[in-house]
Amino acid sequence: MKRILTTLSQKWPEYLLEILVITIGILGAFMLNTWNENRKLENAAQVHKQVLIQDMKADLVDLKDLNDQMEANINSCIRLFRQFKTLEPIDSNTSNYIVSLILEYNFSPNKTGFNALDNSGGLTLFENELQQKIREYYSLTEKIIARENISNNFIRDKYEPLIFDKYAYLWSQSNTFSFSSEQYKDDPRPAPEIDTKSLLADRPLETLIIARQYQSDTQKSLYKEGIASINQMMEQLEQHRF
Repeated sequence: MKRILTTLSQKWPEYLLEILVITIGILGAFMLNTWNENRKLENAAQVHKQVLIQDMKADLVDLKDLNDQMEANINSCIRLFRQFKTLEPIDSNTSNYIVSLILEYNFSPNKTGFNALDNSGGLTLFENELQQKIREYYSLTEKIIARENISNNFIRDKYEPLIFDKYAYLWSQSNTFSFSSEQYKDDPRPAPEIDTKSLLADRPLETLIIARQYQSDTQKSLYKEGIASINQMMEQLEQHRF
């Protein structure tokens, strides 16, 4: 024991230096490994960011189209309701308005880039404000889908059964709505006329039109919010460097 203590007292500077060298080597290796891992994460995040940008550009196109569709729906509802109130006459466009409101719409957000960033931890490399905006956008897409599901279920359960039951004759060569006119373009049968008196007395249809306007207006508001959200993020995303 005495010999060990004597040796330590004589050579402690050597041992301390050796311990220091080993410690520095371990810390250096750890720091180098951490740096390499961070670079890998940043490189992967850069790739995923480009996918995210392309996803959002595709979403923007879809949201603008859906927004236009809802604008057309709202116009159809307004014109129909004015006709129900006899403020405008029933005309050749009436059947188009009624039939167009039967269509369902579904937004499918592109989430490949977001999921890759989120799962890899790359999303944490963005500034906190941008992270929040990205997460809020994808949270908004869930609200859009939920709202569409409500509207589409209403169409299937309420609007569609009434239209198919009482107004099937609206599908004819006189209906210029695209998916109908193609089917009947060579139909030699005389086009049926709208029973104006029966239509104006149809209170259930009238209330359904009001509901469809509310649904379309609500969806339009969500689509516009999505468009604004993407536009706000796009420049920040394209300029961001890891």
